[in-house]
Formats: sequence, C-alpha cells, structure tokens
Amino acid sequence: LNHTGENWSLMAEEWCCGHPLGISGATQGYREITEHNVEAIENMGAKIVVSGCPGCYLALREEYPRVLGRKPNFEVVHFTQLLDRYISEGKLRVPKLHVTATYHDPCELARLGGVVDQPRRVLGSFVEKIIEPEESGSMGRCCGSGGLLKATNSSMSSALAEKRFAMLNRTGADVITSACPSCDQSLAEVSSKFPDSKRVQDLAELVANQMGLV
Repeated sequence: LNHTGENWSLMAEEWCCGHPLGISGATQGYREITEHNVEAIENMGAKIVVSGCPGCYLALREEYPRVLGRKPNFEVVHFTQLLDRYISEGKLRVPKLHVTATYHDPCELARLGGVVDQPRRVLGSFVEKIIEPEESGSMGRCCGSGGLLKATNSSMSSALAEKRFAMLNRTGADVITSACPSCDQSLAEVSSKFPDSKRVQDLAELVANQMGLV
C-alpha cells in the first residue's frame, strides 16, 4: 500500500471479524461484532476494506450484509484482488522470479468467494510457470485447517494437510504458495515430513520479497 502511494489506515477499534462465531452458531455474538466493525469502518469514511484472510473477506463481503439486512458503505476486497488490480493498472510491477510455482486455493476464497483467477494472474505475472496441482480452483482440496477443524480434531486436520501437501509437492514446482494465513501455516507445519519438500510461502510475502519491500 505504501509502495503504490495508497491513502490507507488501520482501524483503531478493530475487532475480530466474527466469522468463527458465525459458523459455530453463536449468532448474537456475531451480530454484535458485525455491527461494531461496520460502524467503525463507516465512521472512518473508508471506501475499500482489504483483507489478507479469506475468512475475514467472506465475513465482511458476504455475511455482514445478511446479518445487518443492508449493504455496508464500503467495498471489500481480498489482497489478491487488489494486487491483480494494481498490476493491471500498471501501479505495481513485480520483477521476474525465475522459478516454477504451484498455488493452493483456500476453500473460503475460491470455493465460497469465487476468487480463483486473480491470484493466478498475480503469480503468473512474475514467475516462469504456474503448475496446477490436482483438485484446484473451485474444486480445490482443503488443507485441513478450515471450519474450526484444527481446533476440534487436530489429528484429522494434520492428515488432510499431509494429503494436500503431497498433491502440491508432486507438481515438482520450486515454490508452493497460497493466499490464506491458515492454509500457509497448516501446509508449512507438515512440510517437514517430506524429505523433498519445497518451501511454502504466502503470495503477499512472495510479492513483497521479490520487490525488496521486506
């Protein structure tokens, strides 16, 4: 955001998006969080809200309007959509990275949020080649950390993560990337079980590193 000269700020009174409460059925608590966050954002006068988390993106964009019964006065985008916009407008140019990469689709971003092409356009703008794994896009395989599974059944979560990592690793790509903090963590945790494992890196981190911003 600083690199592109964007006028941006953080929320002074930011609460959790409440998505975990929503999917667990705690509707009253979720409504309180929704009302607080929307009021705080609208009082700031923000026109766009950017999230790095697919769950937060889904909550703010899809669930908040249903909970409130109205559409908030701001646009909600995932950071991959914003990066895609910046690149298409010429505001962002990522130097070429001479590697092949594979991309893991977060469930809440691709399957529920419909954000499939934008991360691939961003990644494809600077790597040599994208190698698609088995079960990708809107039919992607879960990494095992979604839907509160990691908190409620850690052994099943780890087993699913290993299966998904094996699919990604079999592509032979130099880099495994995703666009969800939870997916990144889940896949990175099981990568040590594979002797030929490749590094797991978030797409935002990969872009920032390549541009020398971090």
